[in-house]
Amino acid sequence: MLSLFILCYNMPSREVNIMLEQEMISQLKIKQGNNLALTQEELEWLWENIGNPNPEIRDDLVFNLFGQFIFEQLITKEQLRWIIEKVNVTNPLEYRIEEFASATAYRSFSALVMGMILQVDGDKTSGYDSCLTTSERTSWIQNGIHYLKREKDRTGYDEKLGWVHAFAHGADLLGTIISHPNCTQEYVVEVLEVMSDVFQKSKQPFVDEEEKRLGLAIFFGIESGNLSQKQLCEWIKKQRFEELDGSRESYQRLAMYKSFLATIYFRMEALNLWENSLKDEMMMILQEY
Repeated sequence: MLSLFILCYNMPSREVNIMLEQEMISQLKIKQGNNLALTQEELEWLWENIGNPNPEIRDDLVFNLFGQFIFEQLITKEQLRWIIEKVNVTNPLEYRIEEFASATAYRSFSALVMGMILQVDGDKTSGYDSCLTTSERTSWIQNGIHYLKREKDRTGYDEKLGWVHAFAHGADLLGTIISHPNCTQEYVVEVLEVMSDVFQKSKQPFVDEEEKRLGLAIFFGIESGNLSQKQLCEWIKKQRFEELDGSRESYQRLAMYKSFLATIYFRMEALNLWENSLKDEMMMILQEY
């Protein structure tokens, strides 16, 4: 490390920053797939780069390492608490909410990390069980539910940024919320309202199958028992598309909705979780129009 300091001493600051970043990336790549501790400096760098515009850094390194260290319980409880406090203070789902591109990537990948933490928070077998306080959990759940009501960027894959995928990642967060053991019926109803907004108010189609991720979120709610099949059946009955007017936009909305339902249907079919009323209602929608 001393040799690196000597090498950097007389270099321009920009070149020094690039060299230090490369050194950090090299250090972190060594830890991928290995049970090595994460230093506080490395953790802070990961957080600062959660929305890095380079997909090789954001997707392949930062996101994967957050998943590895959280799900394999390789960070200390103090380090996990540090991440939680960062989310509390910065409210990343609202970050420059009117802006697209790299700002969206930051919101989108923050949603994934929040989902990871909510998942271990609700897992009684995890060493991080109940890592969130009651007030934090309530705030995170509420912010997560309302995120897709506020998000406007429907970009899936971008040639420069890679996978932005705000609606897919927001859907993943909703799936964690609706299947969380502390998810109340009030929250379940709010999640369904978000789904209605996405499909009924859509002005442009998804192009990278985000509707299927939304379908998975609903399936996880059913699988967990938090969302009853009767409740979903009643919700489906209200989601009609009689306003089809021959426009391309209206048919795109319907196509997305049917893809969403088909995702739930085939997951239910594979595990034979059906109650007849729900299956019949879904088949009627999938076969009509």
